[in-house]
Amino acid sequence: MAGWYELNKNDKGQFSFVLKAANHLVIGTSQMYKTAAARQTGMESVKTNGPTTVIKEGA
Repeated sequence: MAGWYELNKNDKGQFSFVLKAANHLVIGTSQMYKTAAARQTGMESVKTNGPTTVIKEGA
């Protein structure tokens, strides 16, 4: 599952990640984080809270 995350850093020094499906299509993008450690915490949250049978569309 670790390979399904693409780690990014923009030109302002902010961090983010992209979640990809097994077929490499993007299925989610994160918010911007101030640190790489905060991004890692966000990824861990997705790993913990993501697997669910409840699907919510639109926010």
